[in-house]
Amino acid sequence: MNKYKVLNKLKNKNYDIEQVYSKLYPASKRRKSRYIKMKMVIPDSKGVTTLLKVIFAFPIPVWLLKKMMRNNNQLISDEFPIKINDLLSTGLAKGMFIKVNSVDGAKITIKAI
Repeated sequence: MNKYKVLNKLKNKNYDIEQVYSKLYPASKRRKSRYIKMKMVIPDSKGVTTLLKVIFAFPIPVWLLKKMMRNNNQLISDEFPIKINDLLSTGLAKGMFIKVNSVDGAKITIKAI
């Protein structure tokens, strides 16, 4: 069914808004990520940045990250009252990209592969 037929049925009150939305934009399956690639840059100390680049040179498996963070019940921040554990349990989608810029100038980039 094309979009004009669906919109005409909405106009004639044959469909409600939720049905029209589900027909126009069908849900797509998101693929789960298996690896996380991290990059951290600390502007003041070049040695620490180099050490972090060596540690995170290869992607980290998601199962290992979940295992390390399973007992971590800290909130991400006051603005986003989400626990780190809850964020990992929802599943990371492939192609997800998180960029964090802190107040002190440190930059963290997380990519889900």
